[in-house]
Amino acid sequence: MKKRILFLVFFAISLKLFAVQKIHFSVDDVITCFENLTRNEKKYGSAFDEPFFAYIKSLHEKYDAKVSLYCFYEKEGFSLAECTERFSDDFKASSDWLKFGFHAERPEKGNIFDKRGGVQNVYEPNRTNNRNFKLHNTNGTA
Repeated sequence: MKKRILFLVFFAISLKLFAVQKIHFSVDDVITCFENLTRNEKKYGSAFDEPFFAYIKSLHEKYDAKVSLYCFYEKEGFSLAECTERFSDDFKASSDWLKFGFHAERPEKGNIFDKRGGVQNVYEPNRTNNRNFKLHNTNGTA
């Protein structure tokens, strides 16, 4: 009888542990939402008023999803250097589920590596909250 009870307790605990579902997804080529945030910073009260960020936040709230966004540094007419800093506290407060990482300098260019194997002028490890980065259309230099 004791063995049966111990087995049932172990089984119940195991079910509870394995029943936890976790969702993580990543999105590549992210930059337009930052341009939208910057152009509409007076309109938005929060970063999550911007439609793309609102959608991923809804996925986090509904499914406890963790999200990684891999960003371009620039696109025609906009770069992250121009991005508003008004919403930085929103992103810091969400850093347990929302991560940013480097993807490529720009859509049509890809990455340039220097002779030491580093990404030139586009990847700054201390300025991202994601230790990983995805490379896009990569070129090496001799």
